[in-house]
Amino acid sequence: MTTRITTLGDVLHAFIRESEEAFPFLAGRLMIYDARENIYYVSKNFDFKKHGFANEVAVGSYIANHETAILCAKKSGTIRAYADQDKRKKISLIFLGDKQIPKGNQPLSHQQSLDLLHTLDHELGHLVMPGGLYTPSSSADRDLLSENMAEAYAQLRHYQRFGTQQTRLTHNAQELARSFVFNSKSYGTHYYYPTTRAIEKRRNNIDFKGLSVSDIAGLARRFALEFTPSTALVDDLNTVFAPCRRAYKEGGMSEGLKALYDLIIKCPSPHVVQLGAEIFLACANDPAHALHGKEWAERKRSVNEILFRANQEEILYRVPAASTKSPKAQPPRT
Repeated sequence: MTTRITTLGDVLHAFIRESEEAFPFLAGRLMIYDARENIYYVSKNFDFKKHGFANEVAVGSYIANHETAILCAKKSGTIRAYADQDKRKKISLIFLGDKQIPKGNQPLSHQQSLDLLHTLDHELGHLVMPGGLYTPSSSADRDLLSENMAEAYAQLRHYQRFGTQQTRLTHNAQELARSFVFNSKSYGTHYYYPTTRAIEKRRNNIDFKGLSVSDIAGLARRFALEFTPSTALVDDLNTVFAPCRRAYKEGGMSEGLKALYDLIIKCPSPHVVQLGAEIFLACANDPAHALHGKEWAERKRSVNEILFRANQEEILYRVPAASTKSPKAQPPRT
């Protein structure tokens, strides 16, 4: 008996079938294009003439010269994927440019398959929810909301597919959050930590088997509308974490974490503390950084305690609490 090897093509074809079944308005119009190899994938129901193509060769020329395809090919590795809509030809498009995904018929590892599905789900989220796509006239706040909707959809689908114990949600949320703190402030519209954190916190309260895929899209939009941060908050966080980025750039992870620790200890903002503490613990506990000894153990202990308090008090973090004693009932005045 031979073990079946999963390839990129296997995942893409299955994803198109699943997506068109879940969202009937996508039937026969969803196309995934691998910009790295100039290969497109469509379902068997894709009617070339209906979409204005004389033949399959015309599709190849059209998609290869699409401005988003050119951008993905040029910035392969920088742009992992992108969703777009061609209203004239009535095609919903997902472009792939992720250099970490094996090409063609090369086998995918289990983790690579999970990462690819997460990327595809994120881009599909842009296509299936109202306001999910960027427009030339959309504001920064609107773009931030669209990214939070898409990532919420990907995270919820991950739990629906693989269970809520599968907390290792690929490269997206964790790595973007870490980069936001240490590497760059260019992730403004992709800052969805509050939304993904809210979903993770509530994941075990959701009966995923009782939800259809389209229900997941509605729930994702609900989470995003409730928890998407404002661009003002993102700008504030960029400013607050600037010393950590400088320390990291000048002295590596150890110095970056020391600066982050000092910020967590002193800062009264629950937004800064919750994000900073989780990134601090993730990095400090990573064996790759080899941060051992009593001093680091004490820092980790302190940050754990601060994070616990911040999670309990939330927006009222470090705000003096009122007495819990109930005031004595007074008779109504007549």
